[in-house]
Amino acid sequence: MNKKTIEIRNTITKLENPFPKDDLITSYKDFLKFRAELPFYQFNLNVLTSLIKLSNDTWDTKERISRISIIQLIKRYGFKEDVNVSYYRFLKVNKPSKELRISLFKLFKRCFEKNTPLTNKQSLEAKRICNSMLFQLPLNNEAIQWLCDNAFESELILNRVLKYPVKSEIITNWVKLNYDKDTLRNRRADLVGWMIDYDSNFEVMNQTLIDDFEYLNAIDLEAIENYQDELKATEMMEAEFKETMENRDHTSISKSYTNTWLFPEFKVTPPELKQTKRYHKVFYNHKIQDETHKTAYDFQKMRTYYYDNLSTFKENLMLWSINYSRIDRREKSKLLKRYYSPENYYSFIKIAERNKLVGPLKWLLKNYKLIPKDITEKKEAKNENVF
Repeated sequence: MNKKTIEIRNTITKLENPFPKDDLITSYKDFLKFRAELPFYQFNLNVLTSLIKLSNDTWDTKERISRISIIQLIKRYGFKEDVNVSYYRFLKVNKPSKELRISLFKLFKRCFEKNTPLTNKQSLEAKRICNSMLFQLPLNNEAIQWLCDNAFESELILNRVLKYPVKSEIITNWVKLNYDKDTLRNRRADLVGWMIDYDSNFEVMNQTLIDDFEYLNAIDLEAIENYQDELKATEMMEAEFKETMENRDHTSISKSYTNTWLFPEFKVTPPELKQTKRYHKVFYNHKIQDETHKTAYDFQKMRTYYYDNLSTFKENLMLWSINYSRIDRREKSKLLKRYYSPENYYSFIKIAERNKLVGPLKWLLKNYKLIPKDITEKKEAKNENVF
């Protein structure tokens, strides 16, 4: 079937928008027949279930099939994008059954197997897609435990742990065990959110924030040092190559090429300066800058600013931790008012809006003296970062 024929059939299906039969796809042959048109059919949960079953059933077979294409179609047919956040996808099923959730998690889990039948490129794509499929999807305890046990194997798995949508004693216990782990210091707001689930009066300690800050500084200082070493090595390699070519004996070259000899250009890919993402105002040392215009942090200025404003950063982190927590709306409203400050006005407003909490906004109107003046608002809007 050529592209024009497929295009015509897709257009017809899109205009007719038919409801598919439950057994529309029961084999890989059916999948090949309908994969281009299926996204234009009405949603049928039985068809989606069949697609997921087909993917799981054929995963370990010796058949020559495109496993990644099946996963891509599952996403296109069974999930819808969040209108506010384009890279999150949600099931078109309001209340997915236990069996459906188990099947989706099985598919996600298979993407991380060591002996995967996918190529490296396909594996990365499959992990990304299946990760988005689990967004906001409650799982059983066995699946949650697997996520916790493998959290440090992949950033995607870690995100499924820390961004899990409902309270979980398993995850809270995991967070307690790993609360001070260095590799999680850049996820402090998520961690504190889980601690708030366990104890709504939990508050991050100043020393913890200081330890987080200094750990990230150490990581970035090492990154800058490595960047400078790689830059020197790159310059040395290019200089040595240029010297070698300039000293090369041209007498061995055919006379017909003597006047047209051109030194081949030798360029080593320049190193990239990679630094941690910060959730506070940063200062830069413009003497160190890579070719992509990434500039090194100025740690002396950053330390002064951070320690002088530690209480403000703590309040801001607590606000976002409350946002990430899974406590009820009434408790969230109460805690948001506890940690509000004029310096964190925009975070407060944004969190109240995200959680559809009118109470804190009405409270702020009554306490209008706590609302910053316009000049303060502009300054904070420029510098604020979201955890």
